[in-house]
Amino acid sequence: MKTSNRAPGLSPINNLRLASEYPGLSAASLRTPCGDLLIAADDQGVRFVRFGSNSPLAACVHANPSATTEAHLQAALQQLRQYFQGERQAFDLPIAIDHGTTFQRSTWQALRMIGYGQHWTYGEVATYIGRPQATRAIGTACGANPVPILIPCHRVLPAHGGIGGFAGGTRWKQALLELERFNGT
Repeated sequence: MKTSNRAPGLSPINNLRLASEYPGLSAASLRTPCGDLLIAADDQGVRFVRFGSNSPLAACVHANPSATTEAHLQAALQQLRQYFQGERQAFDLPIAIDHGTTFQRSTWQALRMIGYGQHWTYGEVATYIGRPQATRAIGTACGANPVPILIPCHRVLPAHGGIGGFAGGTRWKQALLELERFNGT
């Protein structure tokens, strides 16, 4: 398991908050054809996926994870490897999300309905959760998704064309969409 101590995104204060909120948090990095990922989990399940190996999460991790945490990390690593090799289209992992607004949680739940190789527009997601006027808020909720790829926010596209934004950057989003298009059934 490789960890790192710094990255953009969270201040030291937020690192302390994360460390106190998730005292059993541990992380592992995964090199993929699209770039590095950092996956963080605790005994409850996978809590975060971050793009790049220099995530502030790495500064908050517990050095000696419990057997349960280690099992969650190893399962996540295996399933993500399979996904990037075109051998897995859905994830069967415990995802532990205990934050986010009701709107964000509804959005994240809806995103799980978007199948591999498919896409919805921001408006379609908004309509699905019963908030058809909230297309911009859907984009914000996608950006706040703590476990991108596992909850596939990359499958949400603008109605007017293009690929839209993505927490990991548009290069990542394009690569994920191409991976699924190439390996789709």
